[in-house]
Amino acid sequence: LILQSLIFALGLVLIFVAIIGMQQAIKRSQAHEQDLQEHNRQLKKVMTTLEERISDRTSEITRQKQFFEALVLNSPIAIVTLDNEGQILSCNPAFEALFGFQQDEVHGRYLDQMISTPGTRMAAASLTQQVLGGETVEQSGLRQRKDGTAVDLEIYGVPVILDDQQ
Repeated sequence: LILQSLIFALGLVLIFVAIIGMQQAIKRSQAHEQDLQEHNRQLKKVMTTLEERISDRTSEITRQKQFFEALVLNSPIAIVTLDNEGQILSCNPAFEALFGFQQDEVHGRYLDQMISTPGTRMAAASLTQQVLGGETVEQSGLRQRKDGTAVDLEIYGVPVILDDQQ
């Protein structure tokens, strides 16, 4: 009977120890869950702040882009942009008015072949190569319009470098 009582008491002690262990594990789990919830709240706050900053910066970039596009579109100076191969990417309305070409006619074509005369083609190509090589050029020159009439003009070529790339 004593042995049975001891075994029973030992069983109760083990059950009690197991219950205390489970209670402690539950408390640790609850504390861990509260920590995770707090970290989650902090992360959401940081994410909201980052989203607001990204939105603000995106708006500023959009405004700057629109501003520079408006400058080019409204400039009384004929402006044409070329890719690194010398092909036309875009031109502004002043270019269209001066040379008689529309944007869709010039896109992808070589500027020097379109507006230089046979006598000025090599000099025009040389200027283009200088600009494509990273130099700024300024020179007077003779070019021709779509209808073949000659036009004297001041030529400015400026490489556009963004993020150390032309």
